[in-house]
Amino acid sequence: MKSFEFFLPTKLVFEKHALEQAGIYAKRLHMKKPLLIIDRQLMQYSFAKRLLAAFPEADLYAEVEVNPTISSVNHCARFAQRHHNDGMIAMGGGSCMDTAKGACAAAAANTDVGLFLDGAAERMEVPKQILPLIAIPTTSGTGSEVSQYAVLTDEKTLRKDSISSSNICPDVALVDPTLTIGLPKSLTISTGLDVLSHALEAMLSRRDNPLTDLLALEALRLVFTWLPICVEDPGMEETRASMAYASTLAGIAMSHCCGILPHGMGCPLSGHYQVPHGLAVGVLQRYALLHMGHAMDAVCDRIMRYVDASYHTPLSEATHALVHKIEALFKQLACPMTLASYHLDEAGIQQMSEDALQHGCTGLHPIAVSKEDILGIYRELKGGGI
Repeated sequence: MKSFEFFLPTKLVFEKHALEQAGIYAKRLHMKKPLLIIDRQLMQYSFAKRLLAAFPEADLYAEVEVNPTISSVNHCARFAQRHHNDGMIAMGGGSCMDTAKGACAAAAANTDVGLFLDGAAERMEVPKQILPLIAIPTTSGTGSEVSQYAVLTDEKTLRKDSISSSNICPDVALVDPTLTIGLPKSLTISTGLDVLSHALEAMLSRRDNPLTDLLALEALRLVFTWLPICVEDPGMEETRASMAYASTLAGIAMSHCCGILPHGMGCPLSGHYQVPHGLAVGVLQRYALLHMGHAMDAVCDRIMRYVDASYHTPLSEATHALVHKIEALFKQLACPMTLASYHLDEAGIQQMSEDALQHGCTGLHPIAVSKEDILGIYRELKGGGI
């Protein structure tokens, strides 16, 4: 059996109305004056108001950026320092949680968060003692609440990079599926495709391991089963709980195994063209699988046999069978499999290709990837529908 390591420093609470336990865990983490980081668009909802009411002594930060930049995270960290906050509670999607993870580190170290990025010229290690963090996801999802990554954009170059350190894992994750009920269709699709991508890429990564494979397989089964139903009936509690669970499983798997080519190419799409992250990596799954040829047939066969009980196809056809499965999912979601509406141009494609080649996930793709491969995929994405 392949050797592996597994580490999950986050206390995970998966429960209906888990939000109500935020006060209990804040006390256990000795938070007396936390900073509440909440996506601004959530402020109108009753659950955000309940969180605010539970912490009358807290300060509020609602200036989270979609695709958070280095400067926006530094701004949050300085805010926490000025207000003498002794911990953070982040409620929202991946951007909110990544902002909090980066700010917890930057505030504690009193430094520029950009120095913690993997691609920093003089990279600093994240200190072990940073501000405590409680993460409360409201999408299903990025899995940021259980991962050791925070993705930030360098606003000068538009390049997305990651902080990769187990020290930024939230101390507590309160996964409350009821918070995702009624999530808009477009956001449900984008975040659901992110779950698909995390699970699939974890299994195909050069860092895959036997334990995370189990988590990823179940996450994939749940996505193929429940995401279309979730989109069709956004108020059904059972479907929301299943997708929240899938997001948690895939987030843990991704945190251990990292992503592959779709994340390496998807991050530049978000940085340069503001393509929602989940949509960007989701549409790239098909192209990445086709690029692999038959190299990963055995893994794809295992996936297909797990997610589809009726699957009985020769091993040599497994990768194409998984491609067809993904295409069928996109059809059910009425989601295009190209990015024609984002008007990619050749200059942008050239720049994104350079960024993708330097992205850490690209190097974990199971087979070698050239710049020409990446250019070809971006050009296919630019075109009409399939």
